[in-house]
Amino acid sequence: MPNPELEVEVENVGGSRAFGGVGASETTFVMRQPIPLGGKLGLRETAARRAEEAAAWRVRAEARRLRSETAAAFVEV
Repeated sequence: MPNPELEVEVENVGGSRAFGGVGASETTFVMRQPIPLGGKLGLRETAARRAEEAAAWRVRAEARRLRSETAAAFVEV
């Protein structure tokens, strides 16, 4: 799920005469929470799982490569 967003807006600060200072200012607070529709959340979860699996395969491949190089270096000595 996307992170919520918070927006704060202050208008009419420092006006003139009767509307001067902070007392006449207007403050607006907005909070947004995007909601994925049409199965997009499920697709994101699947993509994240696939990325995790790919990273695990890369780690295993690197471990095999290091073991192989270590064994080859040991045989040379």
